[in-house]
Amino acid sequence: MIAHAGALGGWHDVPTAWSVEPVILLMLCLGVGIDAVLRRGAPRTKADYLALAGLVVALISPLDSLADGLVAAHMVQHLVLLFVVAPALAAARPWHYWRGAFGRRRRVQLTRLVRAVPMPLRRGPASAILPTAAATAALWIWHLPAAYDLAARSDWWHAVDHLCLIATTTWFWAALHRQRVAKQYGVALAMLAFTSMSGTALGGLLVFSPPGAYPRPLPALGLSAASDQHLAGLFMSMLPTLGLLVVMARVILDALAPLGDRSAHPPVRVAGG
Repeated sequence: MIAHAGALGGWHDVPTAWSVEPVILLMLCLGVGIDAVLRRGAPRTKADYLALAGLVVALISPLDSLADGLVAAHMVQHLVLLFVVAPALAAARPWHYWRGAFGRRRRVQLTRLVRAVPMPLRRGPASAILPTAAATAALWIWHLPAAYDLAARSDWWHAVDHLCLIATTTWFWAALHRQRVAKQYGVALAMLAFTSMSGTALGGLLVFSPPGAYPRPLPALGLSAASDQHLAGLFMSMLPTLGLLVVMARVILDALAPLGDRSAHPPVRVAGG
């Protein structure tokens, strides 16, 4: 096993470059262990296992070692966290099981804390603002050159980077689901459109930043700094947009479903007697 991309001698080393970073492994083990304790025997769902598989792919598989050597691979790693792990966690909603691990007094305190948030920000269209803003802010902050370089130089800051992205984006996907359940389809589409535009703009930042603004790729991988950043910008602008367009199509179909039901079952007129 190869722990860091610095040991990569070329693309032929990538398939065996499984990551063994102690900080990441510690956080994963703690997360799974704490989840198991707080669940108190509640079974895991398919979404739970999908989230765990996504974490393994992003943080332990050769993708993690390659992400240390290429900005483009780092963008793919983040996309796995944002579009596999986060929506899977939002669908699994493990925090619903965690509440039962707290005593009645703690649950009452948590309820009061939640109710202290103004009602418009907890329910209704306005409740989409905070999670969308938080996810967008985390995405941009951790992809600015200075923050990116900080995370690249420290395993601990790298872990904080990933934790922020997962937490805020899980909040976003959970809020999007609530808007769909509440039939606030316009709000859901606005969330998706804003996020898509934000990703496209971030891709532009990667493309048009001067070569060397981000860590240079490993020479053994054969990419120049400019090519690496251009490829990273292409991934960050195109792949999220394609994924979000699929979700937008699903939301539109949900919104049009009642119209189809009415056309399939026209009202029956009863002749007056």
